[in-house]
Amino acid sequence: MQMLHSYVFKKILRSAIVPIVLAEVLLIIVILLASYYRFEGNKELVIERSTQGFESLTSELAKRMEQEFSNVINDATALKKIIEPAFANIDTGSNSILNFGSNKGFFFVKDSSIASIYTTNVSQLTEIDKRNLQMLYLMILPVNAILEKHGKKIDAAWINIGSKYSLFYPKINLYEEVSPDLDATQQSYYFRSAEKFNPERKTIFIPLFNESWALSIGQIGAVVSPIYKDNNMIGVVGISLTSQSAKKLSEIALPLNAYVMITDEEGYLLFSSNEEQSVKDFSIASFTGLYKDGKKEVLKKFTYSPSKNSNYLFHEHMLGDSHLKLILVTKKSELEKDFVDILVKTRNVGLAILILIVLLHLYLYQKLKISTEQMTSEITGPISDVSSASNRLFYEEAFKFEKSDIKELNVLHTNLEKAHFKLINQLYFDATSSLSNQKKLLLDIKENESLILVKINNLKDINSSYGTEIGEAVLKDFVFKLQDMYKNYFEIYRVDSDVFALLGVNKKDLSYYYNEVQDIILVKDNIFIVLNFSLAMAEPSKISELTLFTRAGIALDEAEKQEHLKYVVFDENKHLKDFQNNVKWAQKLQYAFDESRLVAYFQPIYNIKENCVYKFESLVRMIDEDKVISPSFFLGAAARMGKLSDITRIMLKQVFETSVNFPEIEFSINVSFEDFEQADLLPEIKNLMKRSKVNASNIIFELLETGTLGDEEKIIETIQELKRLGCKIAIDDFGTGNSNFAHLMLLNVDYIKIDGQFIKNIDKDQQSLNITTTVKAFADMTKSQTIAEFVANKEIFDVVKELGIDFAQGNFISEPKPASQIGKMLKIGKTSSL
Repeated sequence: MQMLHSYVFKKILRSAIVPIVLAEVLLIIVILLASYYRFEGNKELVIERSTQGFESLTSELAKRMEQEFSNVINDATALKKIIEPAFANIDTGSNSILNFGSNKGFFFVKDSSIASIYTTNVSQLTEIDKRNLQMLYLMILPVNAILEKHGKKIDAAWINIGSKYSLFYPKINLYEEVSPDLDATQQSYYFRSAEKFNPERKTIFIPLFNESWALSIGQIGAVVSPIYKDNNMIGVVGISLTSQSAKKLSEIALPLNAYVMITDEEGYLLFSSNEEQSVKDFSIASFTGLYKDGKKEVLKKFTYSPSKNSNYLFHEHMLGDSHLKLILVTKKSELEKDFVDILVKTRNVGLAILILIVLLHLYLYQKLKISTEQMTSEITGPISDVSSASNRLFYEEAFKFEKSDIKELNVLHTNLEKAHFKLINQLYFDATSSLSNQKKLLLDIKENESLILVKINNLKDINSSYGTEIGEAVLKDFVFKLQDMYKNYFEIYRVDSDVFALLGVNKKDLSYYYNEVQDIILVKDNIFIVLNFSLAMAEPSKISELTLFTRAGIALDEAEKQEHLKYVVFDENKHLKDFQNNVKWAQKLQYAFDESRLVAYFQPIYNIKENCVYKFESLVRMIDEDKVISPSFFLGAAARMGKLSDITRIMLKQVFETSVNFPEIEFSINVSFEDFEQADLLPEIKNLMKRSKVNASNIIFELLETGTLGDEEKIIETIQELKRLGCKIAIDDFGTGNSNFAHLMLLNVDYIKIDGQFIKNIDKDQQSLNITTTVKAFADMTKSQTIAEFVANKEIFDVVKELGIDFAQGNFISEPKPASQIGKMLKIGKTSSL
């Protein structure tokens, strides 16, 4: 008796072994936690000390960079102090003879070999121009001395006097690098040096990396000093700072894989001493890195903000008045590496000890299990009887227990008998009506009896109108009436929430029972409630392939479809054939779904006035081996299977794909109100349009009003949403179903498709002609275009054309064909008129 062994064994485990094991586990956890917290404390201490060291290192690096900026600023200021007095006395200066040249909009000094001195925006060189160029010529030597002092860290310097006069060092090719109409005062380094931005007239650093030309020459910014004469700014002295200015930082050996980054005040990353690592850590390249690799990407901001739990350690320092920020970056994991190694070794030793402990406990566990089995083997006999009985709880056969000397076993026997009775009751009886249920009916059915199914068609309406409390009361009263009328003739069952069964030997026509139950009127809380019924009956049959219950169910489905006398007796010749046909097409349809054999065929819609085709209606077809199956064979099965919306989804996908291949053609798709109300198709249409990139203006949704119109406001809102997407709307089969003129006014559609039952006889039937004429007149009033369906011959086409209908569709134009034939069908009407 393994279960008893297990029970005793578990009791011993819980009472003795588990507390000991828990104590051991708790002790191990305490040791591990203490070790962990000790480790974490040491780790935090290391990080704290390392942080202090990195702060000092950041300050030292910042000082070096600040000194670099300070040297350049001092030199630019010194150059300004040389230039400013010279231009202050320009009118009294000497007039040395210089050799000037002129070409392509420039006047320039030919005598200069190491710098370019030129003027722009002048047509003739005046004496003032010559003196200004002479002054700039005298500045060549000071500029040369200052730039050679800084070596490769500075690649250029310039002096701009007003918008016209410039010195640029080193010498450049004017025709390739400078525009003849250049206005230096429009450059950011010029106007940002003016008093508006620089009231103290200081030498300042101006970032230029975001200028369109900066990346091509690797220029981070410039140190610029304004030149004043008579308290007016007349020019600037500038010294370029390139990516080389920060390069020496990458040559500094930093501990723990740390590296340096420099950003401007807005966060743009200008320089990284370890470009590869910064890209890997933060997915951002620096200005220097982009320049070095020759890339033309847009410079991005460095926006990472480390949190307390972040692995990154940052130290920042502003670089003097340059508005640049130096950031030293490392990872905490680098600081923890040695301590983590110690922890891993400690854990490995601890794990080995734990494995030994586990093995010892497994040995003890097995010993205890064997001892428990030996102890419980003596008392398993009586318990086995109870165990065997428990396996038969769901069988109707009553239990038979022998009286035991053990009191507890007798109590267990009694409880099992009560449980058995209760389970059988729940398994075979309906709790609300106390009637036997469908499971009991299937057990009780004998094929020599008759079975009548009674369905209350409006029970759900009663529940929704009056509440479930009154609904249950009505149900109980109905059951009481049913028992009062038929308990002597039939066994009564409740097989569904609103379906009841009468099983017995029938001696009357089904119409008798139908008329009898139709007279049942119940009164609840002064409310007269009339029940509406459908009845079906299946008689005994020795030749039928179907069970009695299945035959009755088929007949009930047929009875529900009838509009007036809703009772049907199963007819083997009729209903069996219908049933088999339904099963056959349901199977074919499911295979077609599984094997993707539902495809779109396209029938052209002929524009009568323009004698051409540029619209097609998409129609579903099933491909069965070499046959093309019309939907009239399988749509009924699809409706019973709840697959109509699935077919609509397949058609949407295929039509959208086809529309993309024919961007100038319009395609219509049949959808029903139920697709939108019950299948929630609108979001899928939006997603499919987005994925397929179809032109929404080429899609026409033909609304099929086959079912009941539900929430009219929601339908109108859905149509408006489709129109907002750019789609067009057509009403299909106008004149049938819910299609009416008042309804059409609310929907505001683009096309009205006149139902084929009026068109197919329009050349012979005056009433069809009158109805079509009325629809055409109404369509003109609502500014909707009309489409005539079922145009089967030239006689019908001529009448449709004479009525002024806009489009014709039918086999006279062309039968539906696969997408591969669309190109041929587009030629209809182009070569010859119909």
